[in-house]
Amino acid sequence: MEKQRAPRNRTLTIDHNERKLLQNAVSFISKKLETEQIIDKTFNNNLFDVIDLLPEKSADLMIIDPPYNLDKDFHGYKFSKTDNASYVSYLESWFPKIIKLLKSDASLYICGDWKSSVALFQVVSKYLIVRNRIIWQREKGRGAKNNWKNCSEDIWFATVSGDYYFDADAVKIKRKVLAPYKENGKPKDWEQTDADAKGRHCRQGIQFVSEYFRMLYQSMPADDVQTLKTNPAELNIAWFSGKIKCEIQCFRRFC
Repeated sequence: MEKQRAPRNRTLTIDHNERKLLQNAVSFISKKLETEQIIDKTFNNNLFDVIDLLPEKSADLMIIDPPYNLDKDFHGYKFSKTDNASYVSYLESWFPKIIKLLKSDASLYICGDWKSSVALFQVVSKYLIVRNRIIWQREKGRGAKNNWKNCSEDIWFATVSGDYYFDADAVKIKRKVLAPYKENGKPKDWEQTDADAKGRHCRQGIQFVSEYFRMLYQSMPADDVQTLKTNPAELNIAWFSGKIKCEIQCFRRFC
């Protein structure tokens, strides 16, 4: 029996025919690969089996969405909630190996909830230069009688070195500016576009639609979606991980 979802639920589902079609687009890593062999591919493997088979210093941008420190069942692959020290040890078991795939001028984004965010910063800052913490705010989750509603997650932005690519214009948002600052009569940190809207630099606190990662791959304008952009010729790797299974998507262009 098909699960009945709320009218505004944005969960993406696929039917049997779509599943068969998508399975043909998934690859599996069985031997060490060169950079040219992973471009425009989606791999589904055991994370710990394939890290050493991927080409080192090949990625310009990496996005990691690891399991949060929660009890979660990823279609049979269970992740169990643990203490902060144990979660740090879990991150240490794979993070140092993954970042070997980054070039010297690469950037990395890694996601977490408020509870796992402390451990993420501890591990990421040990190996990379943490540049910022982006707060992904979304209207999701249940309210609590004795606590604040959990309606945000963190995305840590880090780089390998001081030489990295960041397209500020690509993540600017258009919105109405109240009491805008001016310097010598000219706009300061904003750009006049029409009578009501200005182009503003993106803040650490940003709002996303629920299909965040799906929208990242679509080069289409959306007022509430920020795009993480690299140069067209760069290679980008996105890791969407369960406890054991790991989906790796490699793209020549990421918009």
